[in-house]
Amino acid sequence: MASLAQYLGPARSLCPTCLKEAPGGYFTQAGKVTLQRNCPDHGKTTSPFWGDVEHYRWTQQIEQTALGDGSQACCAPGTPGCGGDATSRRCVTVVPITDACNLECSYCFASSGPAQTHRSLDEVGTMLRGAFRESGGPTPIQLSGGEPTIHPDILSIIADARRTGFSHIEVNTNGILVANRPGFAESLHDAGVTALYLQFDGTTDPTYRATRDADLWDVKQRAVQRAREAGLTVILVPTVVPGVNEHELGSILRFALKNRDVVRGVNIQPVRHFGRFAEDSGHLSLDRVAKLLEEQTGYLRARDLFPVPCCSSACYAATILLPSPGGAVPLTRYLSEATFLKALANAGERRFMDVLAGTPDAQQVAKDVACACGIPFSGLAAKLMKETVLVSVTGFMDSQTVDLDRMGRCCVRVATRDGQLAPFCGYYLTDEKNEYAWRNHTYPADAPKPNGVNGHRILPRTV
Repeated sequence: MASLAQYLGPARSLCPTCLKEAPGGYFTQAGKVTLQRNCPDHGKTTSPFWGDVEHYRWTQQIEQTALGDGSQACCAPGTPGCGGDATSRRCVTVVPITDACNLECSYCFASSGPAQTHRSLDEVGTMLRGAFRESGGPTPIQLSGGEPTIHPDILSIIADARRTGFSHIEVNTNGILVANRPGFAESLHDAGVTALYLQFDGTTDPTYRATRDADLWDVKQRAVQRAREAGLTVILVPTVVPGVNEHELGSILRFALKNRDVVRGVNIQPVRHFGRFAEDSGHLSLDRVAKLLEEQTGYLRARDLFPVPCCSSACYAATILLPSPGGAVPLTRYLSEATFLKALANAGERRFMDVLAGTPDAQQVAKDVACACGIPFSGLAAKLMKETVLVSVTGFMDSQTVDLDRMGRCCVRVATRDGQLAPFCGYYLTDEKNEYAWRNHTYPADAPKPNGVNGHRILPRTV
């Protein structure tokens, strides 16, 4: 006999068919967690959400502890430097400077390709200054696309970002031009780029043929070497697709540790079905990714990846790998949950970006956190910081998994052409016909900003 579903809590979601708001909730059945909602036009739908209900309850407990009195988590109301107001909930801003790309990948949230167009310098300038204004200052930014390195004015855009006041500038790239154009990595570095956010789905060509429709393994290795020579740091960014490359996680971490002089982090992104995708092969929840890492590394346990409840415990989990004679040891192995929450309160997710990219402020962040947690920060600790690798998992939302309350707390924002900011998952959300609900719409600067299109309330009112 099948077990009865148990109600875990409410959810403000969307109907995956029409993207209209649909009330629903989280339920557990047979040890797993699902998201259910009921649309008056299209009826009840149920989507997998979390693979292990006990792991889910653990993440919820950490989130509730962090947000309980408003004094712990980095985006809780009342926390210095992060607050709960509309302008403070900005940890990183994505600035899409082009729709064009030199690839046409099987999986692309932006649906980019060779035939598309670049943003003009004026448009990008409006986006940069809007991002600075709406974020309340110089948050880290990621120049994105499409493929931003093929924009003919990429160096001018980087210079404009520096003049605007941004000091931490990442470039989201597939690495092709970095690998193949001599001196290009140096030009990016000299213009002011802090780090490369490098698409990195695995360590074999069959994986790239499946995810990117091209043999790219040699390109990825050369791009990392070019970054090393130019003095740029690198964050590896795997898009993980069930049945395609989830077996590559262990080898990706091995590559990162082997190249930790230049690779500062690995941000694992389980595929979500917005934009262009080859097929809907299902979702990998954060706990499933953590379990895969446990199975493939031998030194990580699933609960070594602590939830970071800046937006939601379902959005982000992370640990820091320390080098050791045996390979690597996760820093979270030595932290109690109470100490971890104290570290969050004293760093904030904005400052975690400095640690991730190895910016000049990274050691000061580590020192401040260690001091607040009562941990001595010696010269040896400072030296170790230069060899650590941050491993994180980002849980994006698509039409099957949207939670509007999570979206409202999103601290990863996208700069729009009209100088506003939109939550990442809302900006790239597509319906069952792969049509964008928000991304392709712009509005006059003096017009009220709608909460969506066609009256659908898909974005929070702070957008």
